[in-house]
Amino acid sequence: MHGVELSKDQTGVTAMFPSSNMTRFFDGNSAHVTGLPEAVEGLCGSPSNSSWTTTPTAEKSSFSLPGCEIQCQDSVDSTINCNRSTDHCNLMRQPPFSACHEHTDPEPYISACTHTLCRYPSVDGVDCHFLEAYAKACSLEANVTL
Repeated sequence: MHGVELSKDQTGVTAMFPSSNMTRFFDGNSAHVTGLPEAVEGLCGSPSNSSWTTTPTAEKSSFSLPGCEIQCQDSVDSTINCNRSTDHCNLMRQPPFSACHEHTDPEPYISACTHTLCRYPSVDGVDCHFLEAYAKACSLEANVTL
């Protein structure tokens, strides 16, 4: 698939990008990226090598198959208590998470949490994964342990 090597074992899924010497590993909860070019910043980076993709849209397009442009928008599931889900996600606005706010913006995490939990059943601890992801980002960006 466009030069990407995929493999899966009992620990997770690995995607290797030989052209950029980059590896992405996903264990079901967390994604880990290694081998990034030195100047990469943000989602797709701003490397000095102008041949590299530098926008999310272009990055997605360079690895997408034709016909993948249509995005699915699931509606809110009426059987799910969205108010309860929203309250759960808003925990990231409160202590102990407030210790992270100066360094790590909680809004993208809260938005993803609310969007997901209002549309899909909370199974396999997915409701906790959003809180864990924000705590992990906080620890990586600000060395704050919650």
